[in-house]
Amino acid sequence: MRAHAALDLNRVFSRIQSESEDVTTDSTASDDSGSVIREAVRQLPQRQRDALFLRYYLDFDYRAIAEVLDVEVGTISATLHAARNSLMDALQEVRR
Repeated sequence: MRAHAALDLNRVFSRIQSESEDVTTDSTASDDSGSVIREAVRQLPQRQRDALFLRYYLDFDYRAIAEVLDVEVGTISATLHAARNSLMDALQEVRR
C-alpha cells in the first residue's frame, strides 16, 4: 500500500505543481518567492515532499500522514521540521 500511496501522491503533486506554474501574478516579488519555494520543494527528499503535501495541501494531521507514509508519528514530526527548515533556508538565500 505504501508504494501505491506514494505513486498517487507523486501524480497529484506533479499536477498541482504544473497548475500552479500556469497561474500568473501581478507581484514580481511574490512570483520570485513562489518560484524559489517551488524549486526548494522539488529539491526535498521524496518523504519530505509527500509529508508537506499531505499536511499543508490536504490538511492531514500527523497521525494520518504517518498512516499514509507507513511511519511513526514522531518520524513525521521530524520530517516536517526538516522540510520547513530547508524551505526557510532557501527563502533566506533569496533575501540576501
